[in-house]
Amino acid sequence: MATTMTDEQILEEAKKRVKAKKDFYGHLGAWAVVNVVLIIVWALSDRGYPWFLWPLCTWGTFVLLY
Repeated sequence: MATTMTDEQILEEAKKRVKAKKDFYGHLGAWAVVNVVLIIVWALSDRGYPWFLWPLCTWGTFVLLY
């Protein structure tokens, strides 16, 4: 037997989905800005070992898993 959701329940589910999408894009935006800054710092320094890849990949993995 299928249960039907009330209009209020549907609205609450929609609000949860919108919040989850906003949270994801907020994290993605912060990741992008911070990593661009780190790449610029690396490019303006001695350009040796590409250390910026560690936070880029690690944080990026967690953002994708979010």
